Amino acid sequence: MSYGPVRPADDSHQGFLDEERFSDSEYDPYRPEVERTADSDLKHHSTSPSGSGSNWFSILAIVGGLLAGIIVMICNHIFFAFLDGRRSDLYSQFWITTAKNIVPQVAHVALGVSMSCSLTHAVWYHVGRRSHTLPELDRFVTFSRQVFFTLPLIVIAVINLSLALIGVLVPGALTIESGTITSTIGPVPSVDLSSMYPVSVANMNAASDYMAPSTLFKQAIYVAATTDVAPGWAAPEGECVSALSCSYTFNYTAPALRCTDLSPEDIGNGTDPGDGTTVLINLDNWEWLDVQNFVGTYNATSNLNRTGDVPWNVWEDTSIYDLTIACNPHFGVYNPLALQDSELTPVGSTCTFWNATYSATTAFVNNTQSTSSQILSYNSPLSPSNCSIDACPSNWVEVIPIVSPDANFAMASRAMAETFVDLFLGNLTYFVQTATFFDAGETTSAQYTPLFSVNSSAASWSFDLTAPSGNLSRGLTDLFTNATLAFISIASNLTYPSSPAPTTLAKMEILPSYNQYHYIVWKLWLIYGLAVLAVSIAAVYGIWCMRVDVHPSSMDFSEMVAATGQMDVDFALIKNEGAWRFQYCGENKAMDAFGEKNNTILRKVFRAPN
Repeated sequence: MSYGPVRPADDSHQGFLDEERFSDSEYDPYRPEVERTADSDLKHHSTSPSGSGSNWFSILAIVGGLLAGIIVMICNHIFFAFLDGRRSDLYSQFWITTAKNIVPQVAHVALGVSMSCSLTHAVWYHVGRRSHTLPELDRFVTFSRQVFFTLPLIVIAVINLSLALIGVLVPGALTIESGTITSTIGPVPSVDLSSMYPVSVANMNAASDYMAPSTLFKQAIYVAATTDVAPGWAAPEGECVSALSCSYTFNYTAPALRCTDLSPEDIGNGTDPGDGTTVLINLDNWEWLDVQNFVGTYNATSNLNRTGDVPWNVWEDTSIYDLTIACNPHFGVYNPLALQDSELTPVGSTCTFWNATYSATTAFVNNTQSTSSQILSYNSPLSPSNCSIDACPSNWVEVIPIVSPDANFAMASRAMAETFVDLFLGNLTYFVQTATFFDAGETTSAQYTPLFSVNSSAASWSFDLTAPSGNLSRGLTDLFTNATLAFISIASNLTYPSSPAPTTLAKMEILPSYNQYHYIVWKLWLIYGLAVLAVSIAAVYGIWCMRVDVHPSSMDFSEMVAATGQMDVDFALIKNEGAWRFQYCGENKAMDAFGEKNNTILRKVFRAPN
């Protein structure tokens, strides 16, 4: 077999040095004389092994990138943990935001180095594990769906691309939220009747006898009972003052109402003064009028309805403090004869005053206070016996510095109960002839409380019970409970001179007004953990591929082609100055002298021009 070199006819073929012809039957790429030509050495199946230095460098890149990424992750955790729970307004948001975005990117780069090296050796392993034709290599390079044997490479490549999500998701592990609610125990304003100054509680005559509740006491009760909202007080000193919200619960001791409902039989029908034990009509000053012209609508009585001063030696002569109220719940121009016709049923309540323990809950939210209180237990009924002769002597002025706490409590309880009773005492009667309401010599302020509504207009006169759910007993109890809270706001004016306002220890729940950093630990380590797991598996796989494979670590396409070891691919390659180059291989169907087709292989060897 002879070879006849053919030179290109013009410069358009510059770079093609030879053209050789030989028949298909003569072609054997594995014959030494065919593998070695003047300008190329055809490769057989695989390239030369890479040096040990290249292998160690690859291992260092794979393992080092993984370890560097883990170190960055730990630093990221320390950084976020340092900021966790700290106020956001104490740090520059620009630098914090920049740092929490850059650190995950650094981790991404480190893991990306490890993944890229692992992918390189995995590619070499899968390319060199069997022979591939040129069309298969084309599909491999373009990631065609037909290249099913590259699935592990695709998985590694997808993981490598997914690492970019680290920089997107990890910063979300550090957020800015409202401050965390904290608990602290501290002093809060309270009610303490035993510490009240008697002169501030009651008005007394020259003999120091009890005359009436003081003006300050009356104002506190009137405001709370007529508006159903106790006057507020300042938030406790400390964190509670500047907090977005602050709430606490405390107990205190004060008088309380204990009420039971009256039956209709006990109240009477409102038209007969002799009917029932609690009448709705009082005609003591109107006996000359026809009883049939009146309809009893409201009546309240109490043993605290005194007509004079209370000297010290008669305190024990009065029974337990009480309050009894009866009324027609709904009566007006729309049903003037309903009561006489027994179409409406009157309601009533009888109450006694007790020494009780309360539980109050107050909250300050956006500088707005809301407070509620409820009775925990009834301890003992209140009566003048709570202020015995020894505890409540006549000469208050001389003994004030040594008045016992029990005496102070007895005086304050009496003043509190009496003031509340004064609001409801009296009578309200409807006069049929004039179609108006009038009091039978006893005025009442009950209509100014949230429990009753009175319209005296001649065209639309009416009387209605407006207590919640129509429950008079419950309404009275809640109203007086709310009134006890009114004394917290004026406590400093009721104590002994130069004495501090009463306080009690309570657990305060405080929500600060500032925002703070919140580190979601599980979110950060979930993202980083999945990334480390994926990169670790890829690293182990890449190192294994490198140890069992002998190909170079570069990703040049010519090196990939040389690694395939397929016959037609080998024939398309030459080795020029130690580097693989492509040559054009084609088939020339020549005609011999007898007109037969002569199948020969045409090879044009490409050489880079000098």
